Amino acid sequence: MQNYFSKEGNVTGIAKDMIKVFPELGLSLEIAEECLEFICTHQEILGNEEIVGKKMAETEMNGKSIVIGNADMFIGIKAVTVLFVCFLLKYELQKDISFDGGVIGAIFNEIKDKNLSEAQDYILGRMGLKGEIFRVFDETNAEKCIILELKQRNGGNKKLLKRYKGECANNDFNCCFNHEGKCTCPETYIQEMLDYFEENKILRKKGMKYYIVF
Repeated sequence: MQNYFSKEGNVTGIAKDMIKVFPELGLSLEIAEECLEFICTHQEILGNEEIVGKKMAETEMNGKSIVIGNADMFIGIKAVTVLFVCFLLKYELQKDISFDGGVIGAIFNEIKDKNLSEAQDYILGRMGLKGEIFRVFDETNAEKCIILELKQRNGGNKKLLKRYKGECANNDFNCCFNHEGKCTCPETYIQEMLDYFEENKILRKKGMKYYIVF
């Protein structure tokens, strides 16, 4: 997994690339864009090796050079920084936040040099959220797709993708089972994932169906 992300471009373009680079975070385009905007506004969370900025475009009007906002930006951040911002957005802790002190500031100082898995475990333990699910689902192995389908359909079983008749359910995902828009994910694999999620208390089984517990 890549631990650092560096890119120049517009916000949407950078967000799309960030989704591909960090598939473990299971980011939607909306959340990725929110993360970028949040980081731009709160650059105090950046380490010495991290940088974010917006480029200002210039144009001429009536013979005068004027600056236009909302132009291209540049960014270089750690994966753990994106994880932390996702955590803040999920639990709506981004409001009136201070990184100079308090619990949130202490948590960030502790995780900024950890890997993603260690950082996630520390965040949940420190905030007393070990009983909750703050997990990033991987879109490359159909994990995210299966969870999304279960959520949209309020439960399901190994046949939850059958209604798509061989077409990919989420074409925007970078999934190993997506071959030119066709889904090759077998029911045996889906069942394995359902059992795995149940064992890890992400799903509960009732009768012949599995349901998300969060």
